[in-house]
Amino acid sequence: MRNNKSLLHGLGAGLISGAVLLQLMDAAADARQTPIDVGSTPPVAEMDKEQLREAASQYYQVIEKDVTIYTQAQLDEQLQQLAQQQAASSQAVASQTVKEIHVYISNGMTASQVGELLTRSGIIADRTAFEEAMAKRQLNYKIVAGVYAFQPPAELSQVIAAITS
Repeated sequence: MRNNKSLLHGLGAGLISGAVLLQLMDAAADARQTPIDVGSTPPVAEMDKEQLREAASQYYQVIEKDVTIYTQAQLDEQLQQLAQQQAASSQAVASQTVKEIHVYISNGMTASQVGELLTRSGIIADRTAFEEAMAKRQLNYKIVAGVYAFQPPAELSQVIAAITS
């Protein structure tokens, strides 16, 4: 039993010193935390709306109750709908403002003269492309005189079909 007695004394002393060290570490951890000064702010029940907002704004983002908060997906969806509405309204305005242009092609006009006339009136964008297409289809001398109505910008093939038929 004498051999065990010293062992038991060492074990008891170790437990006591361990408990003391644990209490020291716990006290040091409490001291590191920032103390909240309870005396400077009144209790929440006694605060008015403005004081409560100021106290909460130190730690939180304060937003009024009637303000709508959107997620990024909801915001993207609404922006997409708005862009579609604007595109539709701009197309409606553009379709209302498009006018019909009437051109008179007199008898004996060449393809280059007709190309110049159509380019100046804004019906086609490229005169050389018109002349090349007429030459490629061998329609240079098959232009029919008359008054033609086009809505710019017109397709080159539609213009050629209209003036040669």
